Amino acid sequence: MKQILVTILLASIFISTVRAQRSVSPATNSGCFRQSVQPIQRIPQLHSDMNADCIQGYTYLDSLCRCTFSWAHLDSMGNTILTPGALKPFMIFEYRMREYNADLLKEYQVAAGELNKEYCHNPAAVMDVVGNRMDAILGRHNKLSYLTHADLILHIRVTNVFSDFDSMASVPVHPLPLICVKASVIDTIKGLHFRNCDSRGSANCIAFDFSPLWQKQHGSDLILMGEDSLGRAMPCPDCYGTSSVQESKEYIVFLSSMLLDYNGTTSYYTYWPLKGYSLEGGIFPIDGDGNVLIPSNFFGYGTSLPLALFESDIRKDIDSMILH
Repeated sequence: MKQILVTILLASIFISTVRAQRSVSPATNSGCFRQSVQPIQRIPQLHSDMNADCIQGYTYLDSLCRCTFSWAHLDSMGNTILTPGALKPFMIFEYRMREYNADLLKEYQVAAGELNKEYCHNPAAVMDVVGNRMDAILGRHNKLSYLTHADLILHIRVTNVFSDFDSMASVPVHPLPLICVKASVIDTIKGLHFRNCDSRGSANCIAFDFSPLWQKQHGSDLILMGEDSLGRAMPCPDCYGTSSVQESKEYIVFLSSMLLDYNGTTSYYTYWPLKGYSLEGGIFPIDGDGNVLIPSNFFGYGTSLPLALFESDIRKDIDSMILH
């Protein structure tokens, strides 16, 4: 039945061909990793192995982005979402689209308006309408919002940590120091298709980076910081610092796919920890006894609990969102 539904959705949806040229976006970040991604070729770009909810999410988003609705109408529609029950279908759609392939969703958000002139609204802006309702109904720092917005949730063992600089960043300092991380993936809690960190295409390798000067609870990377008497950026108590990730140790990480640039033929991405929610900034250490450490008790599971129990609890929370 599920396969029949997916086939019907794929056959019935109107898939637009590319009608315009996508603009080149100059590089804004350099440093640790620039991983290539094949740009999307059609709007929306659907695949036969997508979950039915993922396909429905893209189908619905495609219909909202077209010129059928004014922005005022879309905003008004968003304001009719008043309860967690009314919000749930939209959370399912977003969760499944991110889970399937976050790079594909990001490409769609960034390029759809240029590739298809029948679009009057940017997909990212339409998703923000729902995101604003999520914040209003569940609260800005709600764990269900965090689970929805995360592109990847992984259990990793760090294999390599090194330092670099983003020579194109100027805030809070230039050049911006970076911590570069490569890790083996032990278990995947969220994420079906994601970039591997080496040229061999190893399915159990991930690479991500962050600045030690970024604040863990600040949603943006544009952070104002104090300076010492020599004009150097002062460390802040809630920043990542240089020891948030250490080699040979294990972590649960929440990651976000970040577009760096598009050169006309290839898009380049990296992963950042998903910050702006918990005090841990998306990086949760696993101690030598196998306990996941959550000092803030962000998820409500406790501040230290066995890995197996953490994964069981978080999967229960995810199921509470995505199961019909």
